[in-house]
Amino acid sequence: MNQEGVVRQVVAELKRVREEKHISQRELANLTNLSQAGIAHMELGNTTPTLLFLLSVADALEVRLHEVIERASTNIVE
Repeated sequence: MNQEGVVRQVVAELKRVREEKHISQRELANLTNLSQAGIAHMELGNTTPTLLFLLSVADALEVRLHEVIERASTNIVE
């Protein structure tokens, strides 16, 4: 799988965590000082998030990014 595919899996895992915690995109935007539109674009795959963006989202969701990456990597089929 290419780098873009890995990033998509990480974003999908962050979205899953967000939804599991019943946090809306707007609430996440407020927690991270990021825009709701930016979060939506990230989740839709319209933009490739930066590492700082991913770290901000993971921190706001109270998860460790490396754990999200590990979980996402188990969903990747070569």
